[in-house]
Amino acid sequence: MLYDFANFGIIKFSERISLFDLAMIALDSGETGWTEEDGPKEELAARVKELLLEKADMMNEYFSIVMDKVGNLRSLPVLLDKYFPYEAEIPLYIMRLATEVEWRKEQLCFQNICRETAKFYSYISPKHQTHDWKYVTEHVLYPAIKESLLPPKHFAHDSTILQIASLSDLYKVFERC
Repeated sequence: MLYDFANFGIIKFSERISLFDLAMIALDSGETGWTEEDGPKEELAARVKELLLEKADMMNEYFSIVMDKVGNLRSLPVLLDKYFPYEAEIPLYIMRLATEVEWRKEQLCFQNICRETAKFYSYISPKHQTHDWKYVTEHVLYPAIKESLLPPKHFAHDSTILQIASLSDLYKVFERC
């Protein structure tokens, strides 16, 4: 996300999606851990909407997360070409942006938004079959990694990344055959 910071493509929704409704859906799911002691769901959803609307200009400018003035989600950032994240996770993503981001500290804020967006993109639809995921891995993820991965040099020395084979060495071996 750092390479495209403030320069993301957008996934524009054909219809506006209410931030309040997304927060309500997230609260209704078991994944948020909502309990009655947390307060009424409607009140929490309204606070999520208000917080995200306060930060809307910044999220639009740096992350292409576009929200209109009345509280509708209009677009999300494109992290990988030819890949759309699992749309059923949008409510949880919106909820986590409101609850898991440290908004008061700029560096932590950007780091948290990047982390939550990456997490959102990592969810896989349970409907997809194995061959779909294999295709995405081979034709979307590997090319993106190949294009943008710049590991530190010490990774080669501390065995974080290992060279499995060398094409030129393989040619030498098979040249004798």
